[in-house]
Amino acid sequence: MIVAGCSILRHSVIGIIVAAVYWLAIFSSLLVLTDHLTALFESSIVVATLYFGSKIVVRLSSHIFINVGGFFVPMIISAEMLARTYNIVALYPQVLVVPVFINIVVAYLSSYVVVGHGVIVRFLPPIIGVSSATALVLSMYNISPYYSLPLSIVVGYVSTLLGADILGYRSSREKLVFGGGGFYDALVVIPLFSPGISYGLTILSLLVMK
Repeated sequence: MIVAGCSILRHSVIGIIVAAVYWLAIFSSLLVLTDHLTALFESSIVVATLYFGSKIVVRLSSHIFINVGGFFVPMIISAEMLARTYNIVALYPQVLVVPVFINIVVAYLSSYVVVGHGVIVRFLPPIIGVSSATALVLSMYNISPYYSLPLSIVVGYVSTLLGADILGYRSSREKLVFGGGGFYDALVVIPLFSPGISYGLTILSLLVMK
């Protein structure tokens, strides 16, 4: 199996904390784009679907599998975030393209193959990379720091998927499971922690550049 995750997150207490932080990140990001009740409802549905979907694995071929919670749910929420920030991305495509490109490299260099476990990702470098790159580009174009919340989710998901799960599979003959860690996969955890850090860094960058 190709799993980009961390076993310590499977501890029940830490798992609850992860769920709470993820809900907060999704809620905060949606709150920028919609009203309170809609954000509350959607974020709750996302986390519940993410958790229970992690127990479902779909087989595409003899070597390729997809974990519904670890792959499809982050993909759907990222697509929604992208659709709702289309006005900014269409006007300044570099706010998405540049951070994604940078963090594909970061995720790739942070991943390694462990026989019997698959692709493992060191969480810290991608989280820092996603947050700082998104904040830097937004501040360069004087874009509201609120947009760092939804955009960092998109950047975190896309760059981790391409850099770790796909490119990280480069030297492994094992089965490939996209989002293999489910609720605790890097595809979930990296976009989980990035929005808050990115928001803070964007505000700081805007203050420094004034």
